[in-house]
Amino acid sequence: MNNKILLFVKYPNNGAVKTRLAESVGERTASALYQCFVDDILTTLSGINAQILICYYPVHLKDKMVTWLGSQYGYIPQIGESLGERLQYCCNMSLNEGAEKIIVLASDIPEISEEIIKKAFSQLEDNDMVIGPSDDGGYYLIGFRKKSYDNNIFEDISWSSRLVFKKTLDKMDGYQKRYFILDTLNDMDTIGDIRKFLIRNEGNFSAGAKTMEGIIERLDKLS
Repeated sequence: MNNKILLFVKYPNNGAVKTRLAESVGERTASALYQCFVDDILTTLSGINAQILICYYPVHLKDKMVTWLGSQYGYIPQIGESLGERLQYCCNMSLNEGAEKIIVLASDIPEISEEIIKKAFSQLEDNDMVIGPSDDGGYYLIGFRKKSYDNNIFEDISWSSRLVFKKTLDKMDGYQKRYFILDTLNDMDTIGDIRKFLIRNEGNFSAGAKTMEGIIERLDKLS
């Protein structure tokens, strides 16, 4: 399949995921909610005509990852010391296996829609790259055409800063890449993000249904 979606996922051991959220709600609750985020994203991706590749971390937990998410997906280990190196490795692996267009997705945006992902792929018809900014200064999606992919896009980025999106755009401009910017979405890093999610989706159970269910079940820990 020429279109591939690379979903970057960490195995949800307590204390290994959503550490900022865990500071407020505890490691077990943060892990449980993260699993809800991933479930919602995979449900959304099931309606997209593309191969789904789980880019998993840590690399030695593939069997557990497959047990959790299922054998219907392809799996690529996130090999590299930094996030940038891991992104490079997974992108190169998918492109070397025949992908013409790739979309890289974060795993903490449960509200992402089919429409956004389909738009990302369609924009790659006329653009070299596509990017979806998150409200914290990072991005939740980045996509490339095979002939326009460049490893340098992921180099010299301070991944924990609020300048990730801006620095990436600066690189795209510097390399004279034609790109399209998608709608801004909210990732789920803190208790404040959880509360905003509840407000945005009050009465709307179609957006992030598993996440909404998981939050409601744990309201006592989130208040």
